[in-house]
Amino acid sequence: MRKNYREVEYAQNDSRICEAFIKLEGRDPYNFQMFQKYISRINAESLHRVIVEINKIAISEGLEDVKSVSQDSTVVKTNIHYPTNNSLVWDCIKTSIRLLEQLKQEIDTLDFIDYTKSAKKTFFEINISRKESRRYPLFCKQLILFIKVINQTSNAIKKKSKNIIATPSKQSYQTSSA
Repeated sequence: MRKNYREVEYAQNDSRICEAFIKLEGRDPYNFQMFQKYISRINAESLHRVIVEINKIAISEGLEDVKSVSQDSTVVKTNIHYPTNNSLVWDCIKTSIRLLEQLKQEIDTLDFIDYTKSAKKTFFEINISRKESRRYPLFCKQLILFIKVINQTSNAIKKKSKNIIATPSKQSYQTSSA
Protein backbone atom coordinates (compact mmCIF):
# COMPACT_ATOMS: atom_id res chain seq x y z
CA MET A 1 0.00 0.00 0.00
CA ARG A 2 1.42 3.35 -1.02
CA LYS A 3 1.21 6.24 1.44
CA ASN A 4 1.21 9.95 0.75
CA TYR A 5 3.44 12.28 2.78
CA ARG A 6 0.67 13.17 5.26
CA GLU A 7 0.08 9.45 5.92
CA VAL A 8 3.82 8.94 6.44
CA GLU A 9 3.78 11.81 8.96
CA TYR A 10 0.84 10.22 10.79
CA ALA A 11 2.50 6.77 10.76
CA GLN A 12 5.67 8.31 12.17
CA ASN A 13 3.72 9.92 15.03
CA ASP A 14 1.76 6.73 15.64
CA SER A 15 4.65 4.25 15.57
CA ARG A 16 7.31 3.83 18.24
CA ILE A 17 9.29 1.56 15.88
CA CYS A 18 9.31 4.25 13.21
CA GLU A 19 10.35 6.81 15.83
CA ALA A 20 13.28 4.60 16.89
CA PHE A 21 14.26 3.91 13.25
CA ILE A 22 14.48 7.57 12.28
CA LYS A 23 16.15 8.26 15.66
CA LEU A 24 13.82 10.95 16.96
CA GLU A 25 14.52 10.11 20.63
CA GLY A 26 12.27 12.75 22.12
CA ARG A 27 12.68 15.32 19.35
CA ASP A 28 9.75 16.73 17.46
CA PRO A 29 8.63 14.41 14.63
CA TYR A 30 9.13 15.44 11.02
CA ASN A 31 6.21 17.04 9.22
CA PHE A 32 4.90 16.02 5.79
CA GLN A 33 6.60 18.97 4.03
CA MET A 34 10.00 17.75 5.22
CA PHE A 35 9.27 14.22 3.99
CA GLN A 36 8.18 15.61 0.62
CA LYS A 37 11.27 17.82 0.35
CA TYR A 38 13.82 15.10 1.04
CA ILE A 39 12.14 11.98 -0.34
CA SER A 40 11.65 13.70 -3.71
CA ARG A 41 15.43 14.29 -3.87
CA ILE A 42 16.25 10.59 -3.70
CA ASN A 43 17.46 9.33 -7.09
CA ALA A 44 18.33 5.84 -8.32
CA GLU A 45 22.08 6.32 -7.93
CA SER A 46 21.94 7.50 -4.31
CA LEU A 47 19.47 4.74 -3.42
CA HIS A 48 21.83 2.20 -5.02
CA ARG A 49 24.74 3.53 -2.93
CA VAL A 50 22.66 3.27 0.26
CA ILE A 51 21.68 -0.32 -0.51
CA VAL A 52 25.30 -1.26 -1.27
CA GLU A 53 26.45 0.25 2.04
CA ILE A 54 23.69 -1.52 3.99
CA ASN A 55 24.74 -4.81 2.37
CA LYS A 56 28.40 -4.20 3.24
CA ILE A 57 27.46 -3.62 6.88
CA ALA A 58 25.24 -6.72 6.92
CA ILE A 59 28.04 -8.84 5.43
CA SER A 60 30.68 -7.50 7.84
CA GLU A 61 28.43 -8.18 10.86
CA GLY A 62 27.61 -11.67 9.61
CA LEU A 63 23.93 -10.92 9.06
CA GLU A 64 24.13 -11.62 5.33
CA ASP A 65 25.58 -14.78 3.82
CA VAL A 66 27.06 -14.06 0.37
CA LYS A 67 27.10 -17.77 -0.47
CA SER A 68 23.31 -17.91 -0.84
CA VAL A 69 20.84 -15.62 -2.54
CA SER A 70 17.40 -14.70 -1.26
CA GLN A 71 14.82 -13.54 -3.72
CA ASP A 72 11.46 -11.89 -3.45
CA SER A 73 8.78 -11.51 -6.06
CA THR A 74 5.71 -9.40 -6.60
CA VAL A 75 2.50 -10.59 -8.17
CA VAL A 76 0.89 -8.11 -10.52
CA LYS A 77 -2.75 -8.40 -11.44
CA THR A 78 -3.05 -8.37 -15.21
CA ASN A 79 -5.45 -9.49 -17.89
CA ILE A 80 -4.56 -12.70 -19.65
CA HIS A 81 -6.08 -13.75 -22.92
CA TYR A 82 -8.48 -16.64 -23.03
CA PRO A 83 -6.58 -19.59 -24.53
CA THR A 84 -8.43 -20.08 -27.79
CA ASN A 85 -6.94 -22.25 -30.52
CA ASN A 86 -6.30 -19.10 -32.53
CA SER A 87 -4.44 -17.32 -29.70
CA LEU A 88 -2.34 -20.41 -28.88
CA VAL A 89 -1.28 -20.80 -32.52
CA TRP A 90 -0.49 -17.07 -32.71
CA ASP A 91 1.61 -17.29 -29.50
CA CYS A 92 3.56 -20.23 -30.97
CA ILE A 93 4.23 -18.32 -34.20
CA LYS A 94 5.42 -15.22 -32.32
CA THR A 95 7.68 -17.25 -30.03
CA SER A 96 9.15 -19.29 -32.89
CA ILE A 97 9.97 -16.17 -34.90
CA ARG A 98 11.57 -14.56 -31.81
CA LEU A 99 13.71 -17.67 -31.28
CA LEU A 100 14.66 -17.75 -34.98
CA GLU A 101 15.81 -14.13 -34.71
CA GLN A 102 18.00 -15.09 -31.74
CA LEU A 103 19.46 -18.03 -33.68
CA LYS A 104 20.14 -15.72 -36.64
CA GLN A 105 22.57 -13.80 -34.42
CA GLU A 106 24.45 -17.02 -33.65
CA ILE A 107 24.35 -18.53 -37.16
CA ASP A 108 25.28 -16.05 -39.88
CA THR A 109 24.08 -18.28 -42.72
CA LEU A 110 20.60 -18.79 -41.26
CA ASP A 111 17.85 -17.43 -43.49
CA PHE A 112 14.17 -17.59 -42.69
CA ILE A 113 10.92 -15.97 -43.73
CA ASP A 114 9.24 -13.82 -41.10
CA TYR A 115 5.56 -14.75 -41.20
CA THR A 116 4.67 -12.49 -38.26
CA LYS A 117 2.88 -9.82 -40.28
CA SER A 118 0.60 -12.19 -42.19
CA ALA A 119 -0.02 -14.36 -39.11
CA LYS A 120 -0.95 -11.31 -37.05
CA LYS A 121 -3.32 -10.11 -39.76
CA THR A 122 -4.97 -13.55 -39.93
CA PHE A 123 -5.15 -13.71 -36.12
CA PHE A 124 -7.11 -10.46 -35.97
CA GLU A 125 -9.34 -11.42 -38.91
CA ILE A 126 -10.28 -14.64 -37.12
CA ASN A 127 -11.06 -12.71 -33.93
CA ILE A 128 -13.35 -10.20 -35.62
CA SER A 129 -15.13 -12.73 -37.86
CA ARG A 130 -18.59 -13.63 -36.59
CA LYS A 131 -19.46 -16.41 -39.00
CA GLU A 132 -18.05 -19.89 -38.62
CA SER A 133 -17.96 -20.21 -42.42
CA ARG A 134 -15.52 -17.26 -42.55
CA ARG A 135 -13.39 -18.28 -39.53
CA TYR A 136 -12.73 -21.85 -40.67
CA PRO A 137 -10.76 -21.02 -43.86
CA LEU A 138 -8.89 -18.27 -42.00
CA PHE A 139 -7.87 -20.70 -39.27
CA CYS A 140 -6.75 -23.21 -41.92
CA LYS A 141 -4.59 -20.44 -43.40
CA GLN A 142 -3.17 -19.72 -39.92
CA LEU A 143 -2.36 -23.41 -39.42
CA ILE A 144 -0.48 -23.47 -42.74
CA LEU A 145 1.59 -20.48 -41.59
CA PHE A 146 2.15 -22.24 -38.27
CA ILE A 147 3.44 -25.36 -40.01
CA LYS A 148 5.80 -23.25 -42.15
CA VAL A 149 7.19 -21.51 -39.07
CA ILE A 150 7.63 -24.80 -37.19
CA ASN A 151 9.45 -26.30 -40.19
CA GLN A 152 11.76 -23.28 -40.34
CA THR A 153 12.43 -23.56 -36.61
CA SER A 154 13.15 -27.27 -36.91
CA ASN A 155 15.57 -26.68 -39.81
CA ALA A 156 17.33 -23.91 -37.87
CA ILE A 157 17.79 -26.21 -34.86
CA LYS A 158 19.24 -28.91 -37.13
CA LYS A 159 21.60 -26.34 -38.67
CA LYS A 160 22.71 -25.17 -35.22
CA SER A 161 23.35 -28.74 -34.04
CA LYS A 162 25.44 -29.39 -37.18
CA ASN A 163 27.47 -26.25 -36.41
CA ILE A 164 28.07 -27.46 -32.86
CA ILE A 165 29.21 -30.88 -34.06
CA ALA A 166 31.34 -29.46 -36.91
CA THR A 167 33.08 -26.92 -34.65
CA PRO A 168 34.97 -28.72 -31.87
CA SER A 169 35.03 -26.77 -28.63
CA LYS A 170 38.34 -25.60 -27.18
CA GLN A 171 37.68 -27.54 -24.00
CA SER A 172 37.30 -30.91 -25.78
CA TYR A 173 40.43 -30.15 -27.86
CA GLN A 174 42.46 -29.41 -24.73
CA THR A 175 41.32 -32.55 -22.90
CA SER A 176 42.06 -34.84 -25.85
CA SER A 177 45.58 -33.46 -26.40
CA ALA A 178 46.55 -33.62 -22.72
